[in-house]
Amino acid sequence: INIGTSIDDTAETQEAFFKSNEVKAISTHDEGNKLESTYGILGVPTCVVIGKDGKILTFGSYRVGKYSQQLLEYVRQECIEKPEGE
Repeated sequence: INIGTSIDDTAETQEAFFKSNEVKAISTHDEGNKLESTYGILGVPTCVVIGKDGKILTFGSYRVGKYSQQLLEYVRQECIEKPEGE
């Protein structure tokens, strides 16, 4: 699941952007920067990969063009191929 959030725009502006650019993500608006302060997000984009058990597997900034293949490989190894309990 891809969730996109913004602190810069209004919820309506962000939703319109997602629709007009066909972004395949759930759109949320972080009014008051609650996600930033709660989870220590220091920059954008920030990617959080959460395992089936609800635990965070990786957290960090990933530039789509530069790191997307590395991130997809990590998700494949850790979330798809790795047996439960390892």
